[in-house]
Formats: sequence, structure tokens, C-alpha cells
Amino acid sequence: MRAPAHPGAPSDPADRSTDLPQDPAAAVHALAALPATPRLADPAVLAELLGEEAEPTYVRIKPGESLIVAWRSAVPEPAEDAGRGLGERSTAECRHGFCAIFTDPAKITGALRRVAKAGSRIETHELGAGRVLLTGPASADPALAHEVHAVVRTRRYGTPETWTVLKYNPRRRLIVATHDDRTGEPIVLRIGTGPALPLVRATALWRSLGAPVLPSMSVGRRGTTSASPLWGAGDLHSHPDPATACAAGHALGALHAHSRAGATTGQETVLLHGDASPDQILVADPEEPTGQKPAIRIIDLDRATRGPAARDVGSWLAACEVIDLDRPGEGTRLATDFLTGYGATRDLDDTAFTAEVRRSQSTALRSRLDEPLRALRPDWQDRRARLVALALAASTVQGPLR
Repeated sequence: MRAPAHPGAPSDPADRSTDLPQDPAAAVHALAALPATPRLADPAVLAELLGEEAEPTYVRIKPGESLIVAWRSAVPEPAEDAGRGLGERSTAECRHGFCAIFTDPAKITGALRRVAKAGSRIETHELGAGRVLLTGPASADPALAHEVHAVVRTRRYGTPETWTVLKYNPRRRLIVATHDDRTGEPIVLRIGTGPALPLVRATALWRSLGAPVLPSMSVGRRGTTSASPLWGAGDLHSHPDPATACAAGHALGALHAHSRAGATTGQETVLLHGDASPDQILVADPEEPTGQKPAIRIIDLDRATRGPAARDVGSWLAACEVIDLDRPGEGTRLATDFLTGYGATRDLDDTAFTAEVRRSQSTALRSRLDEPLRALRPDWQDRRARLVALALAASTVQGPLR
């Protein structure tokens, strides 16, 4: 989504988000700049197109070129034990899919060709003026259909009809829970458009250093999918717990300490998660023995890299500030407990480190400015303004981290 682009600084005068309608569906329609097309992000319009009640969950926009809306069917009453280990909300009986409008005939033809070659099916609807509406299940997303087909061809992990969708980001990734037919064990498949090998290698490296991460392996000949065990009761964002946040801080701090390099040159780097936040920490299922308390697992190492340790700490603090917007005080507690654990591995009173953390925190907050509208929040304008204010405050705040 190009507009409203996140500003280079929180007060960038080029930000015109306040000129858009407050209603997120109307704002998306205005940004998409695709006249005489349905408002796909409007739940009522979406339901009419699909023939069932559905909730739009995420949008991707290329103004004047395309609009893609991810959706899920109405969430049913959860069955007993449904959702254990699947995060905050079970979607076991929900259907997940997409609606997309393209204006480029070559892209339309290419999308249909890729889907057909993968053995999937999507529906097409002529809208006139060269515009075509495509609809289908998440597994038939034109950018992911080949990757899904590669998993199915292993004949080891079931089919999309048997999967539980945990997360769907259109044209980017599909994360599902299923079973390994060879072992019977529950697993999570992360299906993406890029190579899975960097994630698999990062996981192996972190495990060799004693970090609490789940084993991961590449799946399928295309090498774009990874598999790992289904573990825990959910993530720390959905199951906030002081001791678990402290354990997360200590685990990440210990990894940083063990992987530190370049101190003598003044360019110190460590192994980074790259997107550290409470929703990247799995919390142990209290009904399952773990051998340690509290037990955690760090997940989603697809952005793992090397860099300054402050980047991970700033990322965590930014995520906690976002949590505070919805659940006041809860994010602050998760930040404080994380810093308690992290502080056992390094000096948090170092003024240079503190300043770098605050800069990283501000950068992480700015990177989230488009999320409220992409997620179709009714309060997206207010939310965006508050994120701008938090980013500015983080870049100017003085004093210790805790």
C-alpha cells in the first residue's frame, strides 16, 4: 500500500491520511483509485459477493492497479479444546480466502495460469473497463498456489481442506496447522513466496546456542515452506504473563551476549530476531509438562539477521506500546518484565545503548503506521495518529529504559 506512505519522520507534512474517509472501507476504496468497482473492504459488499457472511481482515493496495482483500468466514462457536495451541482464537471451521481486482491484463492472465497450473480453482467476474474480480480460497492465492501445491505433492501433510489456517497475509504467506502423516504429530506449516532455507538455518544456529526455539525443516521441492512442531497454548500477546515476559527477555539477552561480535571495532553486532515482540513468543500449555518454568519458544525467525542488540529491544518496546493502546497497562508490564530479564544479561544503564534502543523503538513504531488501515480498524485514523505521537515521543524521551 503506497498511501498513506509512512512518513520519513513522524511529523512529515506529506502524510495525507487525514484527507481520507474515517470509514476504513471507504478509505481503502479511495486509495485504490479503481472507479466503478465494488468496495471489497466493506463487509456487506463482501458478503454479497461471496454469498455468505465474511469479515475482511487485511488489504493490499497498488493505487490504480490492484486491490486485494483477505477475508475469513464468520467465526463459529469454538468447540471444546478448539484452538489449544492455535493462538488467541480458533479458526478451525472458518474459511479463509481473498478477493482481488486487477487492471493489468497480463497480471490477470498470469494469475489464472499460475492457479490452474497448481491444480487450484478461482472464480472470475468481469467488472467492465478491463477490470476483473478474482475470488478464491487462501490456498489458491495466485502468489501462493504453486507453493501450496508443492506441499500437497509431498503427500505427508494433508490438503488445504484439512488444514487449520492460523494466519493469512495475501500474496505473502499462509500459516496453517496440520499433522505429519508419517509421525502423527501436530505441526505448523509456514508457506511463503521466498526461500525457507534462511529461516531453517537461523533456527538451527539459534538452537546450537541454546536458544529456546522449535526445530524447523524445509518442506517440498520449491523450498518455500518450513515445518515445525505445534507447541504451546498460544503467544504471549494473547496470554500475557510476567514470568514468561521476563524469561523472553533473558533468553533474547543471553542469545545477544553469546553471539556478540565486533566490540573491539566499535561496530558491535549480535544475532537478531528482527521482529521481537510478545506475539513472537509461545507460552507453554499449562496442562503439558515442560520440565522448566516458565517454558517459552521463540518463533518466526524469517527476519533473523545480525545487527545492534538495541534493535530487538526497541522492537519489543514498540510492540508493547501498541498493546497498551488496546489494553492500557498490559503492554507496559510486558515491557518492564522483559527488561528485567534482559537486564540480567547486560547493563541497561549504558546511555549509548539506551539512546540506540529509543531510536530503534521509534523506527519500529513508524513501520507500523500503515497497519491500522491495512487491518481495516474502524479507528484507523486515530490509531495512526497515536502511533505517530508514540514514535515522536520515543525519539525524544530522556532517561533510563526502566
